[in-house]
Amino acid sequence: ALEFLERLRVYPGHRLRLLRAIDCLRHAALGAERRDAAHMLEDDAALERLCAQKEELTKGKSEAENENRRLQDENQRLLQVVREQGSQLQKTRERIGELEELVQAQTEQVSFLAQQLQLVAEAGGPERANELFKSYRGSFEDTHTDWHEAQRINLPESTVLPGEQTTPSLGDATRPAAREAPLDLSKPRAFTAADFVPQPPGSAPAVTSRGGLGADRLDESPRQRGEFGRSFRGFEPKSRAKMAQSLDSAKIKECLAGFDVDHIIRCLANALQNKIILSVGKSRPHACGAAEKERLPACSIFLEPACKERLERQGYLAQREQ
Repeated sequence: ALEFLERLRVYPGHRLRLLRAIDCLRHAALGAERRDAAHMLEDDAALERLCAQKEELTKGKSEAENENRRLQDENQRLLQVVREQGSQLQKTRERIGELEELVQAQTEQVSFLAQQLQLVAEAGGPERANELFKSYRGSFEDTHTDWHEAQRINLPESTVLPGEQTTPSLGDATRPAAREAPLDLSKPRAFTAADFVPQPPGSAPAVTSRGGLGADRLDESPRQRGEFGRSFRGFEPKSRAKMAQSLDSAKIKECLAGFDVDHIIRCLANALQNKIILSVGKSRPHACGAAEKERLPACSIFLEPACKERLERQGYLAQREQ
């Protein structure tokens, strides 16, 4: 450095400044080398720490991704369950609407039939009304306990979650149909052979068949029908009383689920029809003479079209013979 300064043609004061500057540069270079070694050690330690943190973050990220994937699968399953429940709920609402319309229609029909029966009683006079009242009172036991002693109806859940199994209740354990499959309220149901099997003691009595012996006795004389009615009573519960609640109650809706109410209405219509025809015609049903031809529409409101045409044909032939 001194030889380099000797070769330079500078002022003596400037040469001193150059020497000081070169000395500062030399000290700075030596300190930089020392500082670089310390920085390298610190950088290595920091890099190791960063690598460890990166591994921890990567592990946490993979766990979070697995948890998110599991939650997405669970959400998909729950959405499927919600869709199934919505579909079942819609079907149940439609079924409830159908049952409400059925209850309303049957209520109107029962009201109309009761009105027709009242008109028949009024037309027959007080004696006829007393006779009908006595026959009605002798047909059941007025104990007012049938509503409390009736067997409770346990309806199954409308929706079953995936992987769940329905366990039959204590009341359903004695019924074969309940052990085989749960009741689907979204579909109409008619009577089956299992409904007519005698139940064990303590359960509800079996219902008699629709097309049994009672339907074959409609064409017999009133005396024979009366004797048959005394000998064969058909379905008789342990105790019957006045229906203290209307058809709009929840218990009636449950009872009407899967129940063939049309058959009962047809039987009631046939009974009223026979009463009307017997009161205005001869002693055999469906034998209205020509003199009562104008009463034929009132007597045959519940007849099928073929039966009505046959009655009209018989009346026309009887009128021609006269």
